[in-house]
Amino acid sequence: EMSILQQNTLKQIPTNITSALARFNLHPSTTVYATCPLCSCLYKPVFKPGLSTAEYPSHCTNKPKPWLPICNQPLLQLSSTGHCSLIKPYVYHHFHDFVASLLARSEIDAIINEPCDQLMGSLDQPAPLNSKDIWDSEFLRTFQALFIDRKGESHLVFSLNIDFFNVKETTSCGVISCACLNLPLGICYKPENMFLAGIMPGPNEPPGDQLNHFL
Repeated sequence: EMSILQQNTLKQIPTNITSALARFNLHPSTTVYATCPLCSCLYKPVFKPGLSTAEYPSHCTNKPKPWLPICNQPLLQLSSTGHCSLIKPYVYHHFHDFVASLLARSEIDAIINEPCDQLMGSLDQPAPLNSKDIWDSEFLRTFQALFIDRKGESHLVFSLNIDFFNVKETTSCGVISCACLNLPLGICYKPENMFLAGIMPGPNEPPGDQLNHFL
């Protein structure tokens, strides 16, 4: 039986892509991929000239291992209306759209370059003995071409997060997200400031080697 904290956490998890986008304050451009139900290989939509309807392969053509046969798992199913639909759609939110929307917010644009500028201004001082965040790391102080010397541009650092949640006892849902570490710790992990790349379709968590398809 779940604890009260677990129940409250579960209630906050979006149950579909529409509620997820609303929760993260996103109105993005997206691409809907076909996901193989067996090997998790993704297939990008194809649009023929003059048509707005996406086309996908009917079966998976991936070879999970070089010595294995082609997967050949069906990707489409026939709906009750006689139209083909994806068995497991995966909706990907375009990263550059997210960055543009983030920088378009005046309160974010005003502070997002501060970590680079502050670190650049402190290079003549010894590195701190204890790191309170990634901006105290030797990695960013010495990164090739001096990452923190932004020369009027915005140089952004992101963390990549992959989390799975048990929506029900036998159902698992995966989320791929990024947090902009240029923002203060108190706000960088707030939903409205995070990049939701996509929600990996269930009902089961894919094996580790299949996660590469989503990345």
